Amino acid sequence: MSEAGSTDRPTPPPFALGGVLDSVGALGTAPASNWDQAPTPGCDLIHRYPEDLRMFGELGVRSIRLAFDWSRLQPAPGRIDHDWREWYETFLTHAERLGIDIWATLLESTVPAWFDDEGSFADARAAGLAWPRWVETAAELFGDRVSGWFPIVDPVGVAHRWHNDTHKHQAAVISLSTAWRDAWRILRGGPPVSTALGVHMVRPVDASVPAAEAARLDDHLRWRWWMRSLRDGIVRFPDGSTREIPDLAASLDVLGITTSLDLPEAALTDDALRRWHERCGTVLRRAAEEGPQRPMTLAGLSVRWPHTDERRLIVETTVASLHAAVNDGVPLRSVFVDPAIGASSDTAASLVDRDRATTSDGAPWLTMSRPPTPGGETDSH
Repeated sequence: MSEAGSTDRPTPPPFALGGVLDSVGALGTAPASNWDQAPTPGCDLIHRYPEDLRMFGELGVRSIRLAFDWSRLQPAPGRIDHDWREWYETFLTHAERLGIDIWATLLESTVPAWFDDEGSFADARAAGLAWPRWVETAAELFGDRVSGWFPIVDPVGVAHRWHNDTHKHQAAVISLSTAWRDAWRILRGGPPVSTALGVHMVRPVDASVPAAEAARLDDHLRWRWWMRSLRDGIVRFPDGSTREIPDLAASLDVLGITTSLDLPEAALTDDALRRWHERCGTVLRRAAEEGPQRPMTLAGLSVRWPHTDERRLIVETTVASLHAAVNDGVPLRSVFVDPAIGASSDTAASLVDRDRATTSDGAPWLTMSRPPTPGGETDSH
């Protein structure tokens, strides 16, 4: 061990390693949510979180993106479930003792059933009343204990449920832009507030005209609408019209994006790996160029592939792409692997599997918590 003040300390890693514990995958289906698929049990985080947090600390995981589930904490309008409040408080206490930062997510893929019954984000009035109250409640309950906020994860994905109804879809996208602004007004000045914008390189699914139009709309929403509106506060509709949302410009401390592997499921070739390396880096560079000038985080990075050995190659390629982007000047500060804990039948390269064991395909993620070697490569041994 080097002496205090010594100059031979290891160089800090270019970005900190984190993991995602979302509401459905980690906690399971909430009875009070609008989840309309088969119930899922989660990964038993509810009972195993003390050992899980110790394990993450030992693996070098510095941060956790944890779902502060609206449906669990507020199962009815204006009512707090105090059992769940206590669970979150105890979770935070364990994390604090271990030096693990908890970033709170306030909206993911589900909302409370009562809010859904009122129209959810497709109803501007319902959203304008319920959402700010929820953000205020979360800030009052946990604002002095969390390390940061991810108020809304993938707003384009949240609005997608209304994609077959043009009027409701546009209303939801506008409401979510306003919801982001409202969250910023409430949370700013405390722990940092980060976006978690779902982005990828958009390509038509086939050669048809409708597929091309759908791709143009998706690219517009993910890049022009959100990235540029966060720079100047003006949302740009696909028809060319605009609307200014007061206080939307620069309403973030950290520019966060989420993305996932987009290789078509087929034989994995060297050319496919090369293309993924390029596309992953392109997403990071485009976000840095088109978004507000802020430190960046990968708020969620998912690699799903059916074959374990090939999954490891993809993860290794992903890590190399991240390092290349940082070397090119992308201000990436942290990476949250999604999911942190895998399911028993999952094809995701998680940090650990459901039994809390590290796996060969997930092991390359852990190299991100270690300093790079003098040659610039991350030491994987």
